[in-house]
Amino acid sequence: MQVRFIRSGETISRYVRRVLRALLSLQDVLFAKPTPIPEDCMESRWKCFKGCLGALDGTYIGVTVPDVDRPRYRTRKGHIATNVLGVCTHDLKFVYLLSGWEGSATDSRVLGDAVTRANGLKVPTVDPKENARLAFNELPIGEDLPEVLAYIETIESSQIWTQLRDDLAREIYDEWRGRRA
Repeated sequence: MQVRFIRSGETISRYVRRVLRALLSLQDVLFAKPTPIPEDCMESRWKCFKGCLGALDGTYIGVTVPDVDRPRYRTRKGHIATNVLGVCTHDLKFVYLLSGWEGSATDSRVLGDAVTRANGLKVPTVDPKENARLAFNELPIGEDLPEVLAYIETIESSQIWTQLRDDLAREIYDEWRGRRA
């Protein structure tokens, strides 16, 4: 950004902080409070996920880093990127984001960091029969973390889920493009 806009690093940093502060002040508007997918859901893409609050996935975002840091940010496909974990509700509203991990970090490492942070990702316990909206402060694990982590041995991607996710994303994107046309 310094080169593109011909500004000092201090100026860029100051404005990035302003934008981040503005986003944080709008978090109640930008970050959704998830509700479980209802038992009577008939929508084809969600009817198999009754009671689920949302989905999480990681993605890479290309970055420019100093040469000394390039090996840490190199993905398994050779790109230089940062690893970002996102969690969203079924209506595609974000409830959690974690960015900043180097591209070489595994998904299980990023997820492990997200659930062990003091203000990190907390998985709410929801009675699907109640179908009540959650308070924002209820959204993340806390005291139950050791019990939850005891059951998690590995976190791996599966080609089936990857294909399902990609198909769903393509369907949602095509639907969105159709509405804009």
